[in-house]
Amino acid sequence: MGVEPSGIYEGLSLPERNSKDAGLPFAFMNAVVSVDGSAALGGRAGGIGGGTDREVMRVLRSHADAVLVGANTLRAERMSLSSEGRRSPEPLAVILTSTGDVPLENLLNMDAARTVVAVPRNVGKAKIGKLSGRVRILRIAESPPLRPLLHTLRSDFGVSRVLIEGGPSLFGEAISSGLVEELFLTISPKIALESPAAFRRLVETPNGYPPVELHLISVHESAGELFLHYRIRH
Repeated sequence: MGVEPSGIYEGLSLPERNSKDAGLPFAFMNAVVSVDGSAALGGRAGGIGGGTDREVMRVLRSHADAVLVGANTLRAERMSLSSEGRRSPEPLAVILTSTGDVPLENLLNMDAARTVVAVPRNVGKAKIGKLSGRVRILRIAESPPLRPLLHTLRSDFGVSRVLIEGGPSLFGEAISSGLVEELFLTISPKIALESPAAFRRLVETPNGYPPVELHLISVHESAGELFLHYRIRH
């Protein structure tokens, strides 16, 4: 029997720092896939989940001080990174880019004071000129960027919890580097039937790594969607 969306992660309690490095915030992931494992339909993750998944996404954002996505994820679809009133103040919207090319026009409900674009130090000023004055720009180490970004979010912005929402390469770095500790995964009752060229994996890494084991914390069902909460074993 299914549960109401409000009861799926009722009473959720998350740590305020990384369990192995006090200088890092606690990082957790949220994602949705189809039954056949596709993380996008027609190139968009927003087409997979239903209304309950979107409600749960907003609830999870309310537990975060910052919501982090890669620029390619924002490029693929228009999206909001807010909790839509479930948290005050709203979490920081953090976009990680390797080039400085960030489609801010796709960011809905943008609050310039609470939007941070993280750019490698080797990206020239000309590349990020169009972002100046529109968002807060954060310069970080070139590669790999995620660890120094998380350190800076904790030390300079007071971020205790970061929710990572994709895309596949950002998920891959977070997991392979041991920086993310929990995964919230929605399985949508859909079969994508995408062609091999269009199929989008949930996690991608440029190099092969040993499999990462997960510990199942909870399972919920609502409106046909399965909501899985895992601890990632490193």
